[in-house]
Amino acid sequence: MMRSSTRWWLCAILTTAGLSASGQGNVDQEGEIARGQTVILGTYSWDVEKNSQPRDTGDNDVSWEQVEDNEQFGFADEHYLVPINQAGLAALGQRAFDTITRRDLAELKYADKKLANDSLAPGDVVALRTNEGNYAKLKVVRYRELHDFSFPEAELLGAQWRGVALAAHNTKRYHLEVAWVLYRQPE
Repeated sequence: MMRSSTRWWLCAILTTAGLSASGQGNVDQEGEIARGQTVILGTYSWDVEKNSQPRDTGDNDVSWEQVEDNEQFGFADEHYLVPINQAGLAALGQRAFDTITRRDLAELKYADKKLANDSLAPGDVVALRTNEGNYAKLKVVRYRELHDFSFPEAELLGAQWRGVALAAHNTKRYHLEVAWVLYRQPE
């Protein structure tokens, strides 16, 4: 029969091993607040702390800007990730996403300059300093087409918007899908 102190010790080791294997073991030590995967809609802005894309940009951190080159429909192939309000961006290129820490993010120089979609290939990483002073790392997963409504965020697009989009030429790189991790600002 196992002693209760031995059982407690064994349970603690198994729990720690399970948390580490699931990637959640360092949440408190690293200051991680949240993580997820989001499609930032074309012409919309995103608040990473709330993981929401409200039309009111008051607290939002970035927008996915579209440059109009088609006068009839206003859809383009030029897009920019733009920091808004007090947010800042730093392009990190092709980096090992999982190895970038909160400390790494805190040591970067952030700019209020927009990043063009030609510098945001799938696999590229972008660092974000949010309006609230927190840090996030974003990894470009892929682009979504203008006519693609198969992802959850597409519910934000009304019927009229969808009708206009479907009548337009299908832009291949219209919405930006990112994986992200949000960290609280260092004390």
